[in-house]
Amino acid sequence: MNAFFKKSWVTMLVNGIIAAIIGILLLFVKGDAINVLIKWLGIVFIIVAATLIGVDIYSAVKKRYWGSLTFVSVFLLVAGIIFAIMPGQVWKFIAVVIGIWAILTGVFQIITTIKYKSYVPHNTITIVNGILLVALGILFVFYMDNVKNAITYIAGAFLIISGIWEIFNAFRFKKISNIIENDDIEYKG
Repeated sequence: MNAFFKKSWVTMLVNGIIAAIIGILLLFVKGDAINVLIKWLGIVFIIVAATLIGVDIYSAVKKRYWGSLTFVSVFLLVAGIIFAIMPGQVWKFIAVVIGIWAILTGVFQIITTIKYKSYVPHNTITIVNGILLVALGILFVFYMDNVKNAITYIAGAFLIISGIWEIFNAFRFKKISNIIENDDIEYKG
């Protein structure tokens, strides 16, 4: 039982942080600004890739170990070019990835809370949060154009709240793990 709490709290913490960051971005980056942001991110990727290629070439000339940066630099270069040339398609891809992440996180919250409801206080709030995350994920996957425009404020605010709740639950799970580990007993909420 304790192994579950030990492993889950880090996952919950990371998911909460990701949700809050995505929520903040959705609140403040709108419409065409998203495409501009993606283009600039592509340019940054290209610059970083060129720098890494330069470092790798310099290492080869100096007869040092080289080649370790090749994969990363090629990946960043390709991603940068795609981001800079096709920001609209990148947005659609990102929206689908966010949607799938939200659906999986919501399902994880629902299943975990139902399975361990005697250990998780305020489990109704967490189940409702999971259901809303699944609904939000569906919006991102199937209605990404609406998400990009009208729903971004709602989605952003919800993801910030959901992220904070997930972070709160992560530290609660960590506390439960410590109690179980130190007392060597089953925690009963």
